[in-house]
Amino acid sequence: MEQVRQQPPSNEDPNNDNDDIVLVIPGLKGRERTLQKAQDDYSHRIPAPAIAYVHDVVRGCVLFQSKDQLLRFVQIIQDDPSLHIVKGKNRFRNPTLTGYRDFNIQFQVTVEMEDDTTAAVSKFCHICELQIHHQDIKRLEKSLKSHEHYE
Repeated sequence: MEQVRQQPPSNEDPNNDNDDIVLVIPGLKGRERTLQKAQDDYSHRIPAPAIAYVHDVVRGCVLFQSKDQLLRFVQIIQDDPSLHIVKGKNRFRNPTLTGYRDFNIQFQVTVEMEDDTTAAVSKFCHICELQIHHQDIKRLEKSLKSHEHYE
């Protein structure tokens, strides 16, 4: 069984030379970048405000050493009845114009919040993003800076 190693965002290093699967959980997407993405990508959408369509404010990244690990993980995600997948993008099959490749899954989570004063519990749904990378491709992407051109 592969080892899973979590890295803090400041240490995101796709140069993982062992068989580890690396989980990276960055901080929330910044306010300025979120507003820019809403304006650039979603300002034409109706009926909600553009900001409602930004689904990668809460995000994570998983880096795999092999395609078999990656495909097995995607299958586990797809088969899990507790996850509601909203959207998936296979950019291994259809890379961006700059050659950027990954697999991107947006899934819905239910969040429960308790009001401290009334003890009432409210629920809401939020969409999060999980980027799935092959470590060799991610390493190449970093050196070519292809995602910067994509943005």
